[in-house]
Amino acid sequence: MRRGETVNSSARNAILALVAMVALLLPNASAAPAEAAPVTGFEAGNIISDTLFYDGNAMTAAQVQTFLNKRVPECWLGRPGYEVGKQVMWGGPTTLASKCTKDYVAKTQTRASNAYCAAYAGGGNETVAQIIAKVGKACGVSQQALLVMLEKEQGLITDPWPNNAQYSSAMGYACPDSGPGGTANCDPKKGGFFEQVYGAAWQLKVYEAFPNNYNYKPYATSFIRWDTEVSCGGKDVYLENRATAALYIYTPYQPNKASLDAGWGEGDECSSYGNRNFFNLFKAWFGTPNGQFEATGKILDYWTVHQQWLGKPTANAVTSNANGGGRSQQFAGGIVFEPRASGAKVSGMTKASPILAAFNKAGGVSGSWGWPLEAAANQGTSGNNVMRFQSGSVVESKASGVFLIPTVLVAAWNSSGGFSGSWGYPTAAAKPVGGANYQAFQKGTVGLGGDGKTFLVAHPFGPRWIEEGGVGHALGAPTGKVTSISANGGGKRLDFQRGSMFSSSHGVASLRAGALGDEYLRLGGPASAWGWPNGRYICNAAGTECSMSFSSGVGVWTNARGVVFTEGSAPASPGTKPGAGESVVGGTV
Repeated sequence: MRRGETVNSSARNAILALVAMVALLLPNASAAPAEAAPVTGFEAGNIISDTLFYDGNAMTAAQVQTFLNKRVPECWLGRPGYEVGKQVMWGGPTTLASKCTKDYVAKTQTRASNAYCAAYAGGGNETVAQIIAKVGKACGVSQQALLVMLEKEQGLITDPWPNNAQYSSAMGYACPDSGPGGTANCDPKKGGFFEQVYGAAWQLKVYEAFPNNYNYKPYATSFIRWDTEVSCGGKDVYLENRATAALYIYTPYQPNKASLDAGWGEGDECSSYGNRNFFNLFKAWFGTPNGQFEATGKILDYWTVHQQWLGKPTANAVTSNANGGGRSQQFAGGIVFEPRASGAKVSGMTKASPILAAFNKAGGVSGSWGWPLEAAANQGTSGNNVMRFQSGSVVESKASGVFLIPTVLVAAWNSSGGFSGSWGYPTAAAKPVGGANYQAFQKGTVGLGGDGKTFLVAHPFGPRWIEEGGVGHALGAPTGKVTSISANGGGKRLDFQRGSMFSSSHGVASLRAGALGDEYLRLGGPASAWGWPNGRYICNAAGTECSMSFSSGVGVWTNARGVVFTEGSAPASPGTKPGAGESVVGGTV
């Protein structure tokens, strides 16, 4: 029913030249057509979506007219060398037309409603814009698709000096490839602009209504040739929708690699261009037609290497100026980031990545983490990962979850040995307290003071250590490892520069070095009759009296009497507040 590509070879070259000129006129076109970049986003089984192709309300007559005016701002017909009626060759002898497409009018006939198209009210001489708008609406075929077909068949949309043969076979309708050498053999009874546009739209709806009556069926695999020459071969294609099947019935060839690599130009002797040009033109004029999105630039380079797990793009790249700016793009299997930050690398994360989930919760590229700076590094066979961001390193531990180690702690964490070092992995988010930074890790709580010194306080002493002053704690820095003690119910002890901390069933308490603490340790510490510390070390404002609650009583030191222990007195709980005129040694209660 349809010719494949061209009226004949000379007409094909003319159409390709027009299409190449379109490429030069498109926004951002910089390369010559022959050097144009390869076609991207073309899917042989999904050239255009049904939603776009069968949208009969895509454009009004006014919108079509505006579109045509932009394509050919100046018509050449009537200029010297382009005189109206001048004989030219276009698949045979013909003459230059009287008007360019934007100004062309044609006789239209009333068509009754039928099974495929609603009624069309003829109007004598109607403009091309009126005909396209009315036919598209009556038959339920997108005006955008009709414009693209007029261009890819005869170059009519952008030609500044069209001829009468182009209008006569405007849509290539009723022009099967049965002429000499596989050329078009058009039925003269179905020639003329209105007949071509209406007939093609009607035919496309017939294809949709009776898909099983033709060689190319939607939702099935068909062998589709590369070209009219059988010897060129072809390839099996699963046709994903009705619109794509209709395009192949109309133009029964798919572009080969050479055709796609040529961009807007010519491929090899087995290349066809009809469906390639339909895709290229629709994409250039109206946006991606098939729901397929493109990866470009460095994201494209990354996707080329990782496309097995990323899959197809599901959206175009999005630019953000937040946190220094960059681009990100969604794919079926994940997301890719291209930050502008100096030294940053393009990286991606799978949709199932716990790091990605936590990153999105933190606000994504606009959030507190900033942009990812490189791909996640897997920690051997553990399944744990580390990924560097602008604000620090994000650590994914299978045991505790995902947490950001802020930049101020990253170097020290790495020096500690990272995952397998003395800190282990983070178990909570970092938090600033009193000018210092703290974060809980697998093996303790880390504090970083303004002087750049880092302290690791082993579990379970970290929270109380922070509460009582952290890196500014009166006890100073830890000086050893945690010691386990079995006496009086058992517990743990951690020594510091100026005292010790104790943990038992009575809670966590700190005891500063001095007369009271020294006497307690001399008597045996937790193994003594005093038992375990279970309150706060409290001194009066003058520093002349200090006391501490223990599990078996209360110890008191005064200048006058020294250390006195009162056994059996009601012990203070770990949260006891100091009384009037008293203070807590080592921090605020």
